[in-house]
Amino acid sequence: MYGIDINFLSDREIRPVQASQPTGGGQPPAGDRGPLFIGLGATIAVLAILGGYYGYLRYEEGQLNARQAELDAELSELQSQLQEVRTIVAQTDAVNQENQAWVGVFEQIRPWSALLQDTRDRIPARAQMTSIQQTPGLAVEVEGQEEPVPPENGGVQILGTACSYDDVNDFFLTLQRSDFLVDDTTQLVQASLGETVDGRCPGDGNQAETSVQLVQYTISSNITNIPASELLQVLEQKGTVGLVARIRALQQTGVVEP
Repeated sequence: MYGIDINFLSDREIRPVQASQPTGGGQPPAGDRGPLFIGLGATIAVLAILGGYYGYLRYEEGQLNARQAELDAELSELQSQLQEVRTIVAQTDAVNQENQAWVGVFEQIRPWSALLQDTRDRIPARAQMTSIQQTPGLAVEVEGQEEPVPPENGGVQILGTACSYDDVNDFFLTLQRSDFLVDDTTQLVQASLGETVDGRCPGDGNQAETSVQLVQYTISSNITNIPASELLQVLEQKGTVGLVARIRALQQTGVVEP
């Protein structure tokens, strides 16, 4: 008896599987829109931050512009005040220059009355002056100068007579200590016997002689250039009251240092 052997697999037709097409026109599922909203919110937040920062910058710019205007106004006022100060300084300098000019005049004054009085106070009893006159003075060495230059205040020349050479020498030595003369320029130019005159010299006592042969002398010296403000005490002692008062007035104002 025959058996029936049927192979369904070999008779089966192989067909390609076709993907099923979704219905609904190809629209994405409407259930998951969260990421879209998150991105949109982040964008709006960033724009808000940028807008706020821009507004802050505009505010700061306005504040700075206002402050700059205030500073410009202050600067203009300060410049005006500075100009006033410069004007006052210029006027003060002009007054100081004028004062210094007067100070220079007063400082260089050597009153002849004081010089004569000082000379009379120094002359010995056995000598006398016949004349005293101003001269250009003895030229002296000055640092930075190739040749000697004459003194600023000139000099003096004293002529007179004395009972002896010792009296002339005494007078010469005392003149070297004068505050009005420069000691190392004081010179005994000449001393010689002169004419015989009637009379006796002081200190000769009751000598029989009634005549004496006098010594004629000439002494020269330069007048000191020490400022008068440093000689106030000496000038006052010699009776130069007016000059002393003027210099002390200048000292009180601070123009001349005491």
